[in-house]
Amino acid sequence: MASVHSKSTRPKQDRRIEKTDQAIQQAFRSIVAEKGMNNVTVSELSRRANVDRKTFYLHYASIANLAEEILTAKVQRVIMGVTLRAATGELNVANMVVEELNRVFMDDLAFYQGIVRFMPVEVFVERAWPSAYQAMRLIACNYAGDEKEFCVSLRFSLAGFVAAYKHFLLSDNVDFETFTPEVERIVNHVLLAFGVDPHMIAIDSIGATLGNK
Repeated sequence: MASVHSKSTRPKQDRRIEKTDQAIQQAFRSIVAEKGMNNVTVSELSRRANVDRKTFYLHYASIANLAEEILTAKVQRVIMGVTLRAATGELNVANMVVEELNRVFMDDLAFYQGIVRFMPVEVFVERAWPSAYQAMRLIACNYAGDEKEFCVSLRFSLAGFVAAYKHFLLSDNVDFETFTPEVERIVNHVLLAFGVDPHMIAIDSIGATLGNK
């Protein structure tokens, strides 16, 4: 049976879907920056994006699903940024991770402040857990503890990292230049605690594996 959509109509439909998706995400970012994550409603978001509620639900299951899609895309951006920099010979893993994260936050600081103000640390930990777990499992091959100890230690470390960023982003003086070396030290301490030399990590293989998720 032939496809309902001809080849000539697919590109137009794809562009229309992409345009609608961009409008929804931009409206979401605007509302979060103005009012915070907890005050976003599908009705207001749809109105600002110039779509109806049905169209919104064709793209996303919920507001939480929309937020997750945006944050997941940003995680992938950080992974790609670190991987590309490592390919040029950079070895300071902590610096690369922190600088790529900072680039994401600086792109739309008000939006991320609106997200972190109302989203608990444990929610961020759950969102980041799959990628963080897989990455650490790839690089911490000499970790001496068992699986339970590994997971508890990693969750504790990840929660501390997220809490540090949350406190920083909501502070009166968001100074990335001052914050960067401080959080780099946190990352290095975590890596060393897992028996990893921060300057001896095969970032290219990690990025390739996580990038396929």
